[in-house]
Amino acid sequence: MTLEEVIKVLETMPAVDRFFDFGRFAAEHGWKSASGATKFCYIIPDADFVIKFCRNNKRHNECEQEARAYQSGKKYGIERVLLETRFVYESPNGTRFFMQPKISESHNRVSRKTRQKAIRINKTVRPKMCEKIRNGMYYDDLDRNWLSMVISLYGKRFCRSLEQWSKENRVNDLHNANIGYVKGKPVILDYSGYCNF
Repeated sequence: MTLEEVIKVLETMPAVDRFFDFGRFAAEHGWKSASGATKFCYIIPDADFVIKFCRNNKRHNECEQEARAYQSGKKYGIERVLLETRFVYESPNGTRFFMQPKISESHNRVSRKTRQKAIRINKTVRPKMCEKIRNGMYYDDLDRNWLSMVISLYGKRFCRSLEQWSKENRVNDLHNANIGYVKGKPVILDYSGYCNF
């Protein structure tokens, strides 16, 4: 599906209130759905992107926060580990939709090949260096195998920029469901921060 075709479907979506069943809406169109504490996601099988959105919240929209954090990541030079989140459409009822590239694998559901690669790389990174970088992040419980891949691929200076970016944007939820891989390289797919307003 093209983005234009997806938007045509989104135009038919009812208001996102507490009674809205976004999973049923997705199933009616052959899509899959996922959600976290603050965002919803439509996974379109034949598209190379997902659609993210939040409940209508006049005070704060985590998808908008994520799009701003991506721009901030570009300033820090770390965008290669961030999946770009960008605004694509606002429905007549005020729901704002954002697009993000699909990941190859979630860190929660990683292939054996990727897991073995991460473990092998993990052994090449000094534990002390990994701990120092983890402790410098706003969220310090980041998975060691994933972080070791970042250190190995991009270096210590890159990781220092990642630390600064995470603090500036108060990215406080880099748990395993919010990190993953695209073509075997580590990425962050949810970086808006939890209740970060």
